[in-house]
Amino acid sequence: MSELIFRELSKELLGMALDILNESLEFDRLSYSLIFEKTFGDEDFDPETALIGFLDDVPAAFWLGIVRKGTGYHKLFAVRPQFRNMGIGTAMLEEMEKKLVDRGAREIRVCEGAPNYFMPGLDPRYTSALLFFDKHGYQKFDETYNLTADLCDIETDEELERKLLADFSIMVRRASRHDRDAILDFISSEFHGWEGEVQIALENEPPTIFIAELNGRVVGFSAHECNNMGTGWFGPMGTSKTLRGKGIGRALLLRSLEDLKRMGFKQAIIPWVGPVKFYHRNCNARIDRIFWRMRKIVVE
Repeated sequence: MSELIFRELSKELLGMALDILNESLEFDRLSYSLIFEKTFGDEDFDPETALIGFLDDVPAAFWLGIVRKGTGYHKLFAVRPQFRNMGIGTAMLEEMEKKLVDRGAREIRVCEGAPNYFMPGLDPRYTSALLFFDKHGYQKFDETYNLTADLCDIETDEELERKLLADFSIMVRRASRHDRDAILDFISSEFHGWEGEVQIALENEPPTIFIAELNGRVVGFSAHECNNMGTGWFGPMGTSKTLRGKGIGRALLLRSLEDLKRMGFKQAIIPWVGPVKFYHRNCNARIDRIFWRMRKIVVE
């Protein structure tokens, strides 16, 4: 094989990286705005861990890595079909692993990378990729799901919201930027780790986040269009542990889904789901994709 040359990603090369991904990913397609969000739109983006591999001056592969709080992620990666089985994927992986370890990664995961991520794991339909990572020491430790909800018949549950107000003094409404501190304080205390996505939702116009309030105190929230923007992405959402079972989550969920419908989306994607039953019951969401979560310990 000719020498593989690595070039760091620049905005001028972003279209080239997009072409590699869209030519290579059978079950996914990215837009220019989406790959910009995953790269230069990520506050932790490092051009030294975003590489295009050239073989004889031809762009053959793209690999995007990132490190967050001691964990590295292979966030996006692809080798063009005509360049597979030539050792290019292994060379790209090994180069990226070195860079991520140099930046403090103690373990490396495949995909993920919240709050700014494309997939919550590896779709096993990319079977060659799954076998590739397995060969290089990555092991499955969990699996998760993306659900899809049709929005055609979605409506706010006004009767439920009136009951919440009458029986529990809980009001559901769209958040404003003035609610930022109260929302972030609530999330920090009960759902730490979702602050980044929520801040993006608050910056949208209008803010794409709804809250439940009890006596002026935030006790629940649901957000949308704050990751993989332009795709109908829902979440995160959460309700105070002390107030679950009253219908707050359903009210918030339907508010967000109706807002996605108003924005022109036909379907909502509900990613990285644990409580499948909740979403299936409240908006007839169905499992659309399964993802394997894989990782490799690189520093003991």
